Amino acid sequence: MTAIWKLNFFIVSNLPIYVIVLITKFSFQKSFLDYFLSENLVVYLSVFGILYSLIVLLKLSKRMGMKENGTRKKIEIDNLNENYLITLTAYLLPLLSLLTPGIRGELAFVFTLGVTLILFMKTDNYYSSFGFFLLGYNIYEAISENEKFILISKQSMNELNGHDIKIRYFDNSEETKKGTVTKVVIEKGIEYVR
Repeated sequence: MTAIWKLNFFIVSNLPIYVIVLITKFSFQKSFLDYFLSENLVVYLSVFGILYSLIVLLKLSKRMGMKENGTRKKIEIDNLNENYLITLTAYLLPLLSLLTPGIRGELAFVFTLGVTLILFMKTDNYYSSFGFFLLGYNIYEAISENEKFILISKQSMNELNGHDIKIRYFDNSEETKKGTVTKVVIEKGIEYVR
């Protein structure tokens, strides 16, 4: 997975934060132009995050629709959809920093988002991005032919388990780091074995 896609997934993963910030910080008593000309760093970041997330979701949707470039035989899978919930709990820390009023709270918010970005880039949990959830995908840890990988699919676990599947490597990359699962593949069809 490239660093650019990890950054894209991080920005999309924080989409609920951007929406919550706009709901709590936006004032209808000011005109839209006056509001954005005032000093409010968090609102600027939130608007940027929402717009950028929409662009990334369009690109991600297009990438998910690309043709397959491989197959995997008789896969065995475990459900990782609970990672969506773990990702949601990561939203609390930046939002709690906004409880401090004024510029100090906004700087704490930006600092907290920066730290979370660094952690997000260093881990291999980028596949639990909110973007996949919004597009209706499930996350599975799969094993096929003694190879472990992350499988992203709209199919249920029962439909996939034990079958051959057509896949598409997300990055056209088959690199794996020692001791981690970094290979991400997208399910592109099930080949039912008779």
